[in-house]
Amino acid sequence: LGHITVVHRGAPPLAVVDGGAWGVQVSPEGRRVAWSTGTLAEPTLRVMDVIGGHTRELGAGVHPVWLPDGFGVIFARHDGVRRIGGRGNVVGADLWLHDVTRGETRRLTDTPHRGEMQPRLSADGRWLVFADWLTGSVYRAALRGGTP
Repeated sequence: LGHITVVHRGAPPLAVVDGGAWGVQVSPEGRRVAWSTGTLAEPTLRVMDVIGGHTRELGAGVHPVWLPDGFGVIFARHDGVRRIGGRGNVVGADLWLHDVTRGETRRLTDTPHRGEMQPRLSADGRWLVFADWLTGSVYRAALRGGTP
């Protein structure tokens, strides 16, 4: 469970993660892969360039989703997890954007009263949709020029 293997034509399969990967997302052009390891309480987000094999650790992060151009990945970073009734619940979360060409990560939202998780893009790449795990609401934000 949670294995990632890269297969290039004419080359033997390359095991990238030998277990524990979750939330795996392949960029639209197939050049990069993003995934989390660890638990929801202590996650680590990683991005790998499939061609060069270089893996970058982005720190805490979950639910990656690639921008349409494949040069940026949006993800959620929570403020902590609290156990309620035997289940882990985030106490707050914001969305972040990592630019793979510049190697820079920046906060997209700063909302202490929300738990913004599970970002996804519309099929046409014009809208970012995400859930608020604190209220159960769903929000939509416009992407301009491929960036929120």
